Amino acid sequence: MTMILVGWLGTVLYLINHGYISLIASWRKNIYYSGNAIAAICLVLSSTASHSWQAVVINSFWTIISISLLFGFDLTKVKFNKYIFKLIVAAMLIAFGGQYLLEQTFNLTLLGWISAFVFSACYLLFSADKMLPRYYLLWNAFAAVT
Repeated sequence: MTMILVGWLGTVLYLINHGYISLIASWRKNIYYSGNAIAAICLVLSSTASHSWQAVVINSFWTIISISLLFGFDLTKVKFNKYIFKLIVAAMLIAFGGQYLLEQTFNLTLLGWISAFVFSACYLLFSADKMLPRYYLLWNAFAAVT
């Protein structure tokens, strides 16, 4: 029961954070990344307990990025390319669709990893100032639906 509550705390913190950057024009990065770090740690704990490995990967990545930024690591100096991100997503979706056409079944594991990749890559691009908040939120919506 405790891990369920920890997981819900992380989920609520993520939602509050997304609302924060969506509704507050002058949002502060240290508040956003602190909230994400706490949310991610909560979800790593609860996801590990329930053996949800895509969620463990996503939230471990978000924890590392958030804590790195809070300690002053400058992601803007690291080379990232949003077009490579889009190419990888397209390739993964083509693989998913191709497998469906060949086998007539949905590979939900692949779909889960597509979502994990999108969540993680978008957070990295957004944190490195390579993606605007509105696109970040749209890609997050895509990953959540996926």
